[in-house]
Amino acid sequence: MKRNALRLSQLFRKMIGEERGSALVLIALALTVLLSSVALVTDVGIIFLNRIQVANAADAAALAGVQALPDDKTRAELLAEEYGVKNNVPDIVVEVTEDRREIKVTAQRTTNLLFARVMGHNSTLAQAQARVKLEPLTGVKGIVPLGIEEQVLIFGETYILKYAAGSEPGGEYHSGWLGILALQGPGAKLYEEDLMYGFDQEVKVGDLLNIQTGNISGKTQSGVQYRIDRCKHTPACTPDHYEKDCPKILLVPMIKPYNSKQVQVMGFAAFLVEAVAGMGNENYITGQFLYHTISGASSPTGPDNGIYAPRLIQ
Repeated sequence: MKRNALRLSQLFRKMIGEERGSALVLIALALTVLLSSVALVTDVGIIFLNRIQVANAADAAALAGVQALPDDKTRAELLAEEYGVKNNVPDIVVEVTEDRREIKVTAQRTTNLLFARVMGHNSTLAQAQARVKLEPLTGVKGIVPLGIEEQVLIFGETYILKYAAGSEPGGEYHSGWLGILALQGPGAKLYEEDLMYGFDQEVKVGDLLNIQTGNISGKTQSGVQYRIDRCKHTPACTPDHYEKDCPKILLVPMIKPYNSKQVQVMGFAAFLVEAVAGMGNENYITGQFLYHTISGASSPTGPDNGIYAPRLIQ
C-alpha cells in the first residue's frame, strides 16, 4: 500500500515538472511571436509615416513655388526647394513648364528601419510627386470698388483705374472707367473701407455689381493713400519684383455695362497702384498691370487676364 502511494506521488511530481517545462516553452514562443509582431507594426508605421511626410512635403513645396509664377521661374524653384528643406525632405527635383503656368515637384527621403534589419532590410525609400497648375481666377475676396472695362491688358503698362467727370489726365495712360462701385452698399464711408481693405465677400465672374453715385474724391484720396503709405518693402515694389501681400496691389473686376445702375463682372485683374491725385472732377487713380497669383476660385476655361489661382492636380 505504501509502495503504491509512493509511486503515485513520484508520478504526480514528474507530470507537474513536465507541464512546467511545456509552459515555459509556450511562454517563450508566445513572447517571440509578440515581439515579432511589435517589430513588424513599428517598422510598418515608420514606412507609412515616411510616405505621408514626403507626400505632404511635395505638396507644400509645389504650392509654395507656384506663388512666384508665372512671373519668376527662378524664385519659384528656390521657394519649392526651401519648403522641401523646412519639411525635412531636401531631396527634391523642381520642374516648371515653359509657359510658367505649372510646377511639378518630385520628392524622396530614405529612413532607417529598426527591427527589420534582422531580416536584411535596413532602410525604406519614400517617393512622391505633386503638380500645381495656375488657372484663371473666377472668384475672389478682396476686390476694390473700382473697375476696368474688358480689354487686352499689357504687362507693366499704366492704366487709369478711376477718373472723375472731368477729362482724363494727360500722360501715357491706357483709358479707364468713369465710375466707382458700391460693393457693401451706397455711401462714402463704405466705399472708403473697401478701398482700404478690400471687399470681404467673394465676387464671381457673372455677378452684377451696383454703381456708386457721385465722385467721392476725398475718400478716394484717403483710401488709396492708405495703401500706398503701408508699402514698406525695400526695394520698392514694381511689376517686375513685388511682395505678394503688398497693400499697393489692387484686385480690380473687369466689367461691362449691364444697365444704368449696374455692371457685370467679366473677370479680374491685378494692378500695382502708382498714384492717386487731383480733387473733385480732376480726381484719378493710376496703376500698373501685373501678373499675380492669389487664392480663390478658378477654372481652366475662365477669362485669362493675368491673375491666377493655384490648383493641386496631383
